[in-house]
Amino acid sequence: MEKQNMHCTNKRGESNKVKYCEGSTSRNAKHKEIGADVEPSSGSNNIKLLCGHPNLPEQIVFEVVPGFSGDKRFYNLDSYLHGKHHILRHNSQECYILTHNKYDLTLKEWLKRNTDNWCPINRKWNVDRPTEKAKKLIQCILHAVYDSHSKGIFHGSLHHPENFFIKGNHEEIKLVYLSYEKMELETSTYEDLRQRDMLAMSHVIFDQILGGGIGKKYPEDLKDLWNLLLDDMSFRNWTIIVDHPSLWHWKKRFNYIEQVWMQFRHADEDLYLRMNDCLKRFPFYDWHHKIPFNTPLERMFYNNFYRSMPRELFRYIRVVRFHYMDDGIDPQTEADYLEEQFIEHKTTEVCELLLVYLHRMVCQLGIEI
Repeated sequence: MEKQNMHCTNKRGESNKVKYCEGSTSRNAKHKEIGADVEPSSGSNNIKLLCGHPNLPEQIVFEVVPGFSGDKRFYNLDSYLHGKHHILRHNSQECYILTHNKYDLTLKEWLKRNTDNWCPINRKWNVDRPTEKAKKLIQCILHAVYDSHSKGIFHGSLHHPENFFIKGNHEEIKLVYLSYEKMELETSTYEDLRQRDMLAMSHVIFDQILGGGIGKKYPEDLKDLWNLLLDDMSFRNWTIIVDHPSLWHWKKRFNYIEQVWMQFRHADEDLYLRMNDCLKRFPFYDWHHKIPFNTPLERMFYNNFYRSMPRELFRYIRVVRFHYMDDGIDPQTEADYLEEQFIEHKTTEVCELLLVYLHRMVCQLGIEI
């Protein structure tokens, strides 16, 4: 049964699942089922709510008001139901407020069922990669925290998995919502609160979802994401974090090389020079030593006379991924090389951070892929 993260009562004190107003909040407005009762204030566009928190038995009264507010007594939020709005608490002694969206389960419940979130196919190839559903969950968590931070809202308790609400199910995750906890720490700066959130989110992702723990050896690109979350400048890195290549589906990782290469080859003179300058600064030299010995990848390297420079690495990986069948593959001894996913894996081993640096270049230069 689908859960709701709000419960309210109507004017007569009756408790029931009525409908939220979408757009207008007048009595004659069309309604949309959302799983929470509403009480439109007479003669105004305000909505009064009685909300609950999963860890508290009592209800809390709030009022939804259109527009954003600079007053710290309000919560500024943005939703598909009300657009930009703020929420005024009427009993300020209480310290919890939830987003007004339906959810299906909490992260705590998801973790109980999903205890091993590493892909068995990649394990067969002796490499650790999160499962696709784990990567989707992590992406949704990153987006949820980014949306909150971009509005100046800092949570403070993200290390608790019950504060993450999942829309979807255990196998197909669509969105993640956050509960919001009011912080009353007068001495805490925005920087302190933001960094606390980033550290807590890193703990949730790498210790609780991925079960890494101390000493876990992650792939280099996934470790890059971990370092970004721990960086004091993490807020400036949100563009890179929310769409980090370590969390992409393998098909997107496979095709991204070609997409960036075509942008490079067909760029105008100004963009070409800027991309070429970025490529020169990639810290990849002598990468050819990582090419697996006596394989189709090695044959392609020697047949095309590549130099051990970053730009040549980019060109080499692109050629391998899209022309690896050209030299012929022995189906008996090299059967794995007939699969695109295996090719993506083996070319990634040559340089695990290539996609990370290409993605940063694309973001830095504002290139549309």
